[in-house]
Amino acid sequence: FFPEGTILVTTLANLSIYVQEGGRRRYLKDEPEYDRIADYQSSNDAYVIEDFGLVALAEHVEAV
Repeated sequence: FFPEGTILVTTLANLSIYVQEGGRRRYLKDEPEYDRIADYQSSNDAYVIEDFGLVALAEHVEAV
């Protein structure tokens, strides 16, 4: 949902991924009609900018 024509610049060290403890889920389902086993996995993750003082934002950017 990032606005179109907008660029955000920061350092890689300023970006983090947070993973919720106990937030990973896995479900195995036997599907003999397709001769397979389906593996469904999901997790609760958050992508975080640690320090907004290390961010530059440019709006209304157009590629020419």
